[in-house]
Order: sequence, then structure tokens, then C-alpha cells
Amino acid sequence: MNSKNKIVKLYLIMGICLAFIILCWLVFTSSLSSTRFLGHYSAFRFVAILAVGICLIVFSLGLLFIKKDLIILIFSKLLISKWIYFATLYFLILSLILLINNSINLFAIPSFYFERILPIIIFVFLLTLLTVICHSIYSGNGDCFSSSIPMISPEKKINLIVLMILVGFSIAVIYHYFQGVYLLKPYPQNTFLFQPDDRFNDFLNPVKGSSDLNPFRPDKITYKGGYLPFGYLVAFLFSLIKPWTISLIVFVLTFFFSFLHIMRLFLFGDKRRIDLRDYLSLFVLTFLSYPIIFAIDRANFDLIICIMLFLFVLFYQKRKIVFSTVFLGIAIAIKPFAGLLILLYVIDKEYKAAAILLFNVLLLTILSLSLFKDGLIIEIQKFITDFTSAGKMIMSGSIAHFSSDLYNFLNILVAGFSQLFNIEKSAFSNSIFKLSYTIFSIIIIIGFSIYLLKNRQPLWKKLLILTCLMILLPFASGDYRLIYFFPPLLLFLSSKDKNIHDYHLTILFGLLLIPKNYFTLNIDQNIGMLINPIIIILILITAISNRPFVGKKTFDCMEQNT
Repeated sequence: MNSKNKIVKLYLIMGICLAFIILCWLVFTSSLSSTRFLGHYSAFRFVAILAVGICLIVFSLGLLFIKKDLIILIFSKLLISKWIYFATLYFLILSLILLINNSINLFAIPSFYFERILPIIIFVFLLTLLTVICHSIYSGNGDCFSSSIPMISPEKKINLIVLMILVGFSIAVIYHYFQGVYLLKPYPQNTFLFQPDDRFNDFLNPVKGSSDLNPFRPDKITYKGGYLPFGYLVAFLFSLIKPWTISLIVFVLTFFFSFLHIMRLFLFGDKRRIDLRDYLSLFVLTFLSYPIIFAIDRANFDLIICIMLFLFVLFYQKRKIVFSTVFLGIAIAIKPFAGLLILLYVIDKEYKAAAILLFNVLLLTILSLSLFKDGLIIEIQKFITDFTSAGKMIMSGSIAHFSSDLYNFLNILVAGFSQLFNIEKSAFSNSIFKLSYTIFSIIIIIGFSIYLLKNRQPLWKKLLILTCLMILLPFASGDYRLIYFFPPLLLFLSSKDKNIHDYHLTILFGLLLIPKNYFTLNIDQNIGMLINPIIIILILITAISNRPFVGKKTFDCMEQNT
């Protein structure tokens, strides 16, 4: 039996298991309707049992006669048909929306009716998900993937990462839905996002704190966020749109419009017409990706930084170096973390552009401070005091949740090992640890800068390495900051260069972009705070070792893929 026939067999076995489980659910649980059609079952329950039973019979007969050419042909056509593929995607997304709806009640469907159709929704969702997965595997070239070093084309990189996000997001939604609705568990077990009653406050709080042009007033430090002066000037501009709910809508819609347009440009270039599969890829990468969902849930200004980084990369790639400094300068002037990307100019020996970038950041900062309530000199003093206090809060671990940095990762490990010996110990309270971590971070940055100076690398790899450091090394990197990975990710996905670890790097990106909050460590600290830094470190290592492959066998596979 060849590899594609094995996929058909696996599809049939999984279909039988799925249909059997749902059929047992329908048969052995009582109908929720008070009316009876046949025995203990309502009319809807009887029809549901009949439909799932027919599916079970079809899959069983298919498996029984799997060696018949006609059976293989029928199910092969089913798995390879584009029309069936798009139909299953439609029902997959529809059933997923219905599952999500029961948590947020978007369409006001009474819970009683939803519970009656829940087994069928889950059956449709899992069956369509299984069909989409098997279609993607069946359509691939199995011979190439049997190689010890699998090669992957740009289209297959996009398809693989889209599939991983779709599956990972779906599993997370079902898991947290089950935790909240059936086990009646509260936050944080019932969601992979931050506290629902704090939603959008990363936008509303800075807007509130900046509306009087006095963001550095001491009593505001506890809620307004940790932005540089230009970030609060941007917040002030949004505060002019009232009510602030409208301002929030404008903020979010502007991001989505810009993000989708830039994504299309990066992935599909000047291609005038894109097909339904391309639209699906854009939809999944935008609306089902964990960093985007988390950033929108928080409505954090890092969404603006993400767009600025995209524009910076776009112009840098086109060798409009000086113009690119405008957008990177805006990003840095909002939050300083993007400042690490100045090394890109240094590595490429664009020293004039680096100087212009620093001037842009300084100009935006001084302009913002000059416009604030107490004038430039006093606002500088207030800013320094505020910035120092905010830094102490971050280093003390006061915002140590839903983050992907190495600092909080190490603190969780220290606390975990301490508990094994019944010792209450936190790295946050240790000044030597903080100093050591700072020195370690500086050494790592210097080391990678030397590496990039001595080793010529494509733009996507340089950008990816610096982005990994930008997320890993700060004292706090909220999960919304994972959106910084999108510019290097899209450059990587659209790159036609073939490297030996492209396949592995694609899988690591896919793992990074899905929710992983399946286990709570402490209050709302979750297992993702341990997994994400490990994935980022693996991405960093894989990117460094990812070099062009030269070999006849793999080259032939590359040609088949393209």
C-alpha cells in the first residue's frame, strides 16, 4: 500500500472513531426536548443519530473494502477535490464560530437550543478538521518529505503554518470552552486570554492618562502603561475621538485594514488576483493567530509598532534606507524595545541611516515633551522619574503574566525549584540576579552582533535573530509583543531560497503562533510562559544553523515542490 493509500486508510479509521464516539453520545444521553418522536428520543435526536450512524456505516464499509480500487478512487477524489476542500473549510469555520459563540453569546442563541445541537456541531467541526488535515497531507509530495532533510516551497510553508494555526486555535477554543461551560471553571482556566473584565484597557488607560496632556503625573503610573513620550502623544490624539469606544473601533479597524493589506503585499507580491486559498491564509494568519488575538484583546499600542515595523522592513528591503528610518523611529519612540533593530543599520554599514534614526527618535521625544502640560524642562524631569518607577515595577515582577521573555521564564524556574525544597524564593527580589541578567543580556546582544557582522545573512534571518533577542531579553515581554515576529515571518514565508531547516523553522513558527495556556502555574501565570521562550530559543538556534542546501536529491525535491 503506497503512502497516499495509507492516508486514505488513516482518514477512514479516524472517521470511524469520531462517528462512533458521537453516536454513543447521542444514543446514551437523554434528549433535552420534552417531546418524544421514537422511544426516548426527540425528532431532532433521532435524525442526528441516523445521520451520524450513516457516516459510521460509510466509513466502516470504506475501511472494509479498502483494497478495492473503486473505494480508493472515491475517497481519493474526496480528499483531493478543491470544491470539497473549500466546503469543509466553510463548515469548519462556521462550526468553530458557533462553538465560540456559546462563550461570548455573539448571536444571542439560547443556550438550551445550543446544547441540543452541540454533539452535531462538534461532529461537524472535528470531521471537517480531519478532512482539511488529510487533504493537506494527501496533496503534498510524500516522496520529498521522506528525505532526511525535507525541503519546502514558499506555498507549502504558508499552507503548513496556516494548518498548524487552524488546528492549534481550534483545540484551544474547544479545551477552554469545555473548562468553562462543562467544568464551570473560572478565569484563567476558561480562556487563553487575559482577564475579560480588563479587555481593551491597554488602549483605554493610556488614552485616559494622556487626555489632559499630563501623562507623567505620579498617580497615573499604576494604570497608564509604560510608553515613551511619543506613545502618549499618540494616545492623546486618539483621545480626541469621542466617545472613546469609537476611538477604539477606529484604532482596531485601522490596524486590521493595514495588516491585511501589508500581509497580502508580502506574501503574494504584485499578484493582482488571489484565489480563495490565499484569502483563507490571510484570514487564518490574521484572525486566528494567538499574538494578534491577544494584542487585539488588550488593544495594545504594539499593534501600531507592528505596522511601523512592516513599513520599515518594506522600505529597507527596497533599499530606501533613509526613508525606512522614519517608520522605525516612530516604533522606537512609542516603545524602546524596537531600538535593537538599529543594529541592522550597523551590521549593513549604514552608519548615516543609524544616526538619522537616533535623531528621529530624539526629535519625536522632544516634540512630545514640549507639547505636554508643564513644558519641556519639567516634563523631562517627570518623564525620568516615571520611567525609573516603571522600570522598577517591571523588574519586580508586578506584570509577570502572559509573557514570553527569558527573565520571567527563569524566575518561574527558580520559584518552582524552591518549592520542591519548601522554600519561598523569588529571583525578582534578588538584586544580584537582576544585575547578572542585565550583564548576560548585553553580552548576548554583543555576541550576536559580532556574528551578524562576520557572517553575511539574508534580511529575513538578520531581522529574525534581532527580533528573537528583542522578545527574549527584556525584563518583560507580553505575549502581544509576539506580533513583532510577523515581519521576519512573512519575509521567510515568501523567500524562495531553499535552506536545510526551512521545514523545521516553519513548524516552530506555527507552534509560536498558537495558544498554549493549558495549565496554570500561579494565579494567571501559565505554561505558555515556559514554552514560548523555549520555542523562541529554538527558532534562534535553527535560524543560525539554517544554511542553503546543495545536493542533487534534495534539489530534485525542491523542483517537484515548486
